[in-house]
Amino acid sequence: MSYTCNKIIERGFDIELQGETHHFSLTVQDQLNLITLSSMAAQGIQQIPYHADGELCKFYSPEEINAIVNTATMFKTYHTTYYNGLKAYINSLDNIEDISEITYGIDLPEEYQTDVWKEINQ
Repeated sequence: MSYTCNKIIERGFDIELQGETHHFSLTVQDQLNLITLSSMAAQGIQQIPYHADGELCKFYSPEEINAIVNTATMFKTYHTTYYNGLKAYINSLDNIEDISEITYGIDLPEEYQTDVWKEINQ
């Protein structure tokens, strides 16, 4: 499950900017890049160079960078929070048949839904 969660995070997310959909991967390097870009936006830099997957590098506004970073953060938080609940659920089971039927993406039982998870899914 950890492998699946990490691969989903690394594959990244789509975001609409100026009426166009762009895809951004979230490998560890991509996440480090976003931290740097976020810092540039916070410093007031008005043209921040970056690129979506398969696209040429272009300038983004601080508002666009903040939208990308916020979407990336929520995407990663969603999957990390889900995985933590799923792992706790799996660890509570002692029947191999029950465990083997669990797949990433199943609904979490209520007792493994944290307040964070519930807030994200509103």
